[in-house]
Formats: sequence, structure tokens, C-alpha cells
Amino acid sequence: MTDDRARWELSLHESAHLTVAESENVNVQGACLLRGGGGIAWHSECSGFSAALIAAAGLAADALSPGIPTPETPPAEPSPPAEPSPPATAPETEPSSGPPDWMSETPRPPTPSDAGAVGLWTIGGCLLEPERWPERHAWLLGLSERILLDHKAQWLSLAMQLHRAGYLLPESARVVHDEHGK
Repeated sequence: MTDDRARWELSLHESAHLTVAESENVNVQGACLLRGGGGIAWHSECSGFSAALIAAAGLAADALSPGIPTPETPPAEPSPPAEPSPPATAPETEPSSGPPDWMSETPRPPTPSDAGAVGLWTIGGCLLEPERWPERHAWLLGLSERILLDHKAQWLSLAMQLHRAGYLLPESARVVHDEHGK
């Protein structure tokens, strides 16, 4: 797998969390791809079913991503000639074009993996009925997949933005609902 393909699949995975979170009326915050090869999507706290469904979205995206081609990378434009550097004492007046500071790679408390969160929900409520676990697991993944396919244009739009920029800010991450709230 090429680095670009891996980045695309990770973008699909993280944007799937945001797409399903938005469909569940969970406030999305953004997403970013980490230099170490991982990614993270932020949304407001939620519990129970919504949390499991949002986690399952990443797994559903992983299952769907092999059928989604990597977007064409636009040809690189020639770089303009380098401008002379300002004197060392000149204050920095241009805003940074990178992600905001809150998206830095600072240590965070551990959270369950997507599969772990789905597993906890799958078992929860029917701990003494393990014969129901596979059915609950398949149902949750199927529902996440259907939500992604119902919102495919928005999901892919988020994934393309994330793939291109490496991060999504809250204003660009909220694209699932149209003017009618669907």
C-alpha cells in the first residue's frame, strides 16, 4: 500500500466518525492525521449507543474503503521564487496556516479503540447471553455502514478535505445536515 493510499484510508476512517457523529446530533469538533500514522476525530461527549455507533463508523469505513479510489492529486504548481528572509528581529505578523494549537500531538488519556468501544457496547446489556453478541455486533456495524452510505457525498467531502490538509476544523467538519436538518 502506498503512503498516499494509507493516508486516504485513514482520512476515510476519521471522517466516518465525524459523519456518523453529526448524523446522531453529536457536536463534532474536528479531526487530524498524526505524523506517526494514526488519526483522531473529536466530538462532544456522548454515551451508550451513540458512542458505540460513532466508534463503529471507523470500522465500517475500513470495510468500505477498499472500494473507494484514492482521489487524484492535483499536479504540483511550480514554487514561486523564495523571498528573502526578514531580519531576525522582525516580529512575525503572518498567521500560521497549520492546524491550531489545540490539535497538537500532546499526550491524552487513553480511550478505548474503535473495536474496544464496539465490543463493550456489544456485550453491555446482555453479558449473560453471549449468543447475542455476534448479532448485536453485526447490527451495529451494518447501521454505521448504512449511515455512511446514506451520507456518502458528505463523508467523502470530509475525507478529501482531511486527506488534503491533514486536519479539519469544526466549521469544515459540520457538513452532514442540510438546511432541512437531514
